[in-house]
Amino acid sequence: MKRILLSFLFFYFILGLFTIYSSSIHAQSKPDSLDVVLNTTRLSENKLELVEGIRYLEQAETNTLLQLPLYYQIYVYEVMANTYYKLGDLNSSEVYSVKGFSAIKSDVETDHTSTKIRLLCLLGILQKERQLYDLASEYYEQALRLSKTATDSLSILNNQATLFKEQKKYSKAIATYETGLTLVSRLDSKKVYQKAKLLDNLGNARSLATGEGLTELNQALQLSKQISSTVRSYSINRHITQYYIRKADTTSALPYALTTYQLSKEIGDTSYKKEALSLLLQLNQKQYGLQYVQLSDSLNIAQQTADNAYALLKYDKSEAEKNALAAEIDKQRTLIFGIILLFITLSASFLIITRIQRKRRHAIAETEQRIAKHIHDDIANNIFLVMNKIQNTNDDQVIDDLSHIYDQARHISRANTPINTKIPFQQLLLDLFQQYTTKHLKITPQNSSNINWEKVSAKKKEMLYKVLQELLTNTLKHSEATFVVVKFEQNKGSLRVDYRDNGKGTSNKPSGGLLNVENRIHAISGTITFTSVPNKGFRAKIEV
Repeated sequence: MKRILLSFLFFYFILGLFTIYSSSIHAQSKPDSLDVVLNTTRLSENKLELVEGIRYLEQAETNTLLQLPLYYQIYVYEVMANTYYKLGDLNSSEVYSVKGFSAIKSDVETDHTSTKIRLLCLLGILQKERQLYDLASEYYEQALRLSKTATDSLSILNNQATLFKEQKKYSKAIATYETGLTLVSRLDSKKVYQKAKLLDNLGNARSLATGEGLTELNQALQLSKQISSTVRSYSINRHITQYYIRKADTTSALPYALTTYQLSKEIGDTSYKKEALSLLLQLNQKQYGLQYVQLSDSLNIAQQTADNAYALLKYDKSEAEKNALAAEIDKQRTLIFGIILLFITLSASFLIITRIQRKRRHAIAETEQRIAKHIHDDIANNIFLVMNKIQNTNDDQVIDDLSHIYDQARHISRANTPINTKIPFQQLLLDLFQQYTTKHLKITPQNSSNINWEKVSAKKKEMLYKVLQELLTNTLKHSEATFVVVKFEQNKGSLRVDYRDNGKGTSNKPSGGLLNVENRIHAISGTITFTSVPNKGFRAKIEV
């Protein structure tokens, strides 16, 4: 038996290890897959790849992204914002840029300055595309204030200069590029690349502004020989070609245009190749015309395919959002229906309980009135007739006893008769205390005149009157007390009464009249607490 138990435990141990391992592998596979998609999408310029990347990233955002660390979420939002920009969806790009900023605010443990700068630059580019130039400039200024490195500052200055060129403010663009050149010496790496880039753009800006700039372009061309960047070499040769085209010097422009075309084939991006072919056609190189047309058609087809894929993606997303909204509406309807049903049930229960309490109070009142009438009309009157018949006798003791019984009957009758609501309740209480005051018992009310009795309901006042009447009767009959203190307090919607006497007290549970007191209080949803210790008096706390 022991061996079987050990085998059983060993089996579950191995199963547990396998489960943990599987969970670990599963947990790692998602980030690993996400890493691959992020890197591919971030570096790609292919529209179909970008669409597929966005499709995957949107699913990841819905299913797993919030389970990953904040710094990773920020990276995903940045990639999605840039991808949407490449796809030409400016609104979605702005949405994910803002999501990136929101995540950055939540991650207080990590310095995301560089990411903030990149997102601000992207927002600036988005506003530039919308021709909201002032807003774009404001984003660039914010980014520049955050910048702590020459690399970040150069990136921002390039964006600012591009904005100025877009507005044809060439002098500002030139000044910005020149500012950038002063920062190159502070770079730790890529000094040559950044200098070549700035000189290239500066020469192009001068060419657009004044027709000059060849000096800077040639300097950039010389520097490009020291770096292995086909894209930068392409840009420099393109700008030199455009410089000579503006000068109408086709002979000088042609070698650079041919070099630009050759570099575009090395880059392998058809959009670069199309631009290079357009330069050759501007130089009357008609032999490239057919190739340009074929390439344009191919690009148009590819663009249309990508647009269709993106439209389908947006449609699928819209349908998913509609379905999610419909599900949420159904959920809300179910919740509202449940709330209404609960409200109806509680309301019905409240009405039923209220009706039962009303019937109970009515039955008690009818019973008390019937008892009071019976005592007054039958017992008390009969005792009075007997007293009249024997009043001529000389037996004074019998007459006194009958008179005492008659007073008791009248007292019981009054105790079970409804109170007169036409008399102010404060006066009724004082009359009640006066009725029970004897030469041996003093009753002292406290704060009763401070209570706003008009705000106390009629049923509460009647029940309170009967309860105090019963307590006073109990004190008078059983306690041998010499004084009673009745203290009143009012707190918002509740009324509290503290009843105390200095009688002999008792250790017994409430019975007889005190049980009637409890029933009366419970009938109006009030509470009463009795405290009694032998030879230390009796106390009752009432709250209604």
